[in-house]
Amino acid sequence: MGNVLIFAEHQDGKLKKTSLELASKAAELAGKIGGEADAVLIGSGDREHPFDTTVTNRFYMFKDRKTGLSGAGQATISEADLFDATSDALQTTTGASLSAAQSALLMGKGWMVTLAAGEKVVGGVVTVAGITYFNTNQPDFAVDPNSCTNLGVARAYAVGFADATATAPIPTGQSVTLASRYTIVPGGGFLPSPVTVVLDFNGKIVQGVISGTYVQTPPGAQLNWRYRSFWQKRHD
Repeated sequence: MGNVLIFAEHQDGKLKKTSLELASKAAELAGKIGGEADAVLIGSGDREHPFDTTVTNRFYMFKDRKTGLSGAGQATISEADLFDATSDALQTTTGASLSAAQSALLMGKGWMVTLAAGEKVVGGVVTVAGITYFNTNQPDFAVDPNSCTNLGVARAYAVGFADATATAPIPTGQSVTLASRYTIVPGGGFLPSPVTVVLDFNGKIVQGVISGTYVQTPPGAQLNWRYRSFWQKRHD
């Protein structure tokens, strides 16, 4: 695992609880990435051919180890170098299969997820609190492609940026499935690129990710923790 740099807040020499939580999360993410790297997240898809049902698109995360100003010496990354996270083996398997998937993720130069037949990424990508949000559209095979009402299936994805795992809460009694990574948005069509917002509701700060009228709330997003606190003490 690579080095982890954390700016910890303390008072009278005692670390605050949020700093300890941050240390644990930073160590977890660094372990998944396997050292120092910039994560480059991008998806493929041709918006100009929305009814193409034969094309295969993917969503990728590449680990850029050249984190400085120069990319000299950076080797070309191919799909063979990536961990195939399509089956979500990190959440759907146990035992030896889970250990093999964890090792493959650590050794890989990133990960990729193969989308469904004809499904394509239709906008930009945003990452908040370790969760990556992106939207796709897939032609609806059950509707006449010549119909003006065929807007396809719109999916809003939310996955862990380091490993492509599902991040939405799983209802009690249910298991993680491939569909746990996304939500189907009623009405279909091309969802706008996700955008982060921070709102103040009667003094309560709330962070969200919006795509048109569809809104998601990143779980565990820590707001205002970067703000510096000042205090004064009088001593005799």
